[in-house]
Amino acid sequence: MNTLRLLALAVAMSAGLIACKSDKHLDVTVNWDDTRQTIDGFGASSAFFGDNLADDVAEQLFDAKKGIGLSLLRIMIGVPDDTQSDGSEPTEDAKPVATSPELETAIQAITRGAKIWATAWTPPPIWKTTNNKNGKGDGFDSNKLKSEHYQDYANYLADFVDLMKNESVPLMALSPINEPDYTATWDNAQFSPDELAKFINENLGPTFEGRESCRDVKIAAPDTADWPSVDKYLTPLLAGDKDYVSVVATHPYQNSSAKIVLDYKRPAENGMQFWQTEWSQENMKGDTPDPSMTSAIDMMRKLHDHMVISNLNAWNWWAIYISPDALKGADEKKVRQNPALIQPD
Repeated sequence: MNTLRLLALAVAMSAGLIACKSDKHLDVTVNWDDTRQTIDGFGASSAFFGDNLADDVAEQLFDAKKGIGLSLLRIMIGVPDDTQSDGSEPTEDAKPVATSPELETAIQAITRGAKIWATAWTPPPIWKTTNNKNGKGDGFDSNKLKSEHYQDYANYLADFVDLMKNESVPLMALSPINEPDYTATWDNAQFSPDELAKFINENLGPTFEGRESCRDVKIAAPDTADWPSVDKYLTPLLAGDKDYVSVVATHPYQNSSAKIVLDYKRPAENGMQFWQTEWSQENMKGDTPDPSMTSAIDMMRKLHDHMVISNLNAWNWWAIYISPDALKGADEKKVRQNPALIQPD
């Protein structure tokens, strides 16, 4: 009921503002039965930086009365416990079992009414072509999941759903890989559009369908770093016998030269939700935090365009929180710009 009241108030205010600019009386008709856009929520991620929040910080983030009331939290599907400091797993007796590094934060969020969804940044290192959690590093420029381990990885992700459920944190959605179109020096693996479609259509989808605990968990994909890349990933996904993907996910960082088409209707035309799952004002060349209205207006312009023009169903900032040390880049003289909702200074 509160949502309806807020919507009615927004409509009334908009009509009132228009009326103030005109001598003509304007009638506004609200039809509650005519659904134009459903909103799954607004959120941010605890991956890497937000694994242990104090109660007051959790209230600022997730409490609708004491804070901003985020309704979604994106958590990381953590690498196995036996992942070593060099990014590899032992070649003998490896234990490729997912961990939940942000479990406490997820409990903080769900206690305050937020819904939790999860993303894997990498499969277990032992199942990848280089036995390393990173997307590239010393001696290798790419890193992929071996095809013979596709079913192992599907089971690994389903087991993570069970892990969270057993901790009283049910997941609403799961993305099998973060930014498959990007090669990163951190936790990462690349999938081509055909490879990701094969994995989801032949392994992950049937595994979730066959396991009762996973049937209500939405599969989100492709979770690309580049919005224009979504379409080339969506084509083979839609070519499968079943529509296992119910959420089309992307990050609007625009790493390619292709222009972002805000009025992208293909997800809606195929009965899918369309989520913006990560964005912030990061500058990889280094910058300083900007607490000014310039930053705020940039954020609000993105939010407006994505929700009003693109008709997205969910919108997520990158990080919920970042520490002073994490805010610094590789060059200690440079500080990252606004990756988190709460950060030093």
